[in-house]
Amino acid sequence: MELELERIKWVAFCESLQGARLTFPFGKEASVMKLSDKMFALIHFHKGVLFVSAKCEPERAERLKEEYRSIVPGYHLNKTH
Repeated sequence: MELELERIKWVAFCESLQGARLTFPFGKEASVMKLSDKMFALIHFHKGVLFVSAKCEPERAERLKEEYRSIVPGYHLNKTH
């Protein structure tokens, strides 16, 4: 239940961004946040763990991964911009 509340908080935060909208192109299990029909965040559970995947410039992503241990690459978002 606590993880579901955390998911709801992340969705609410993303929806608070101007122009953001919630979609479910992969089914109701994955909350996909979009701006101008482009995905910028994916909020979902995998093996009981809540994941929030956000698009980021590759160089900034590398810096953030070095600074925060909890940041890991999203296997489904591994494309270079």
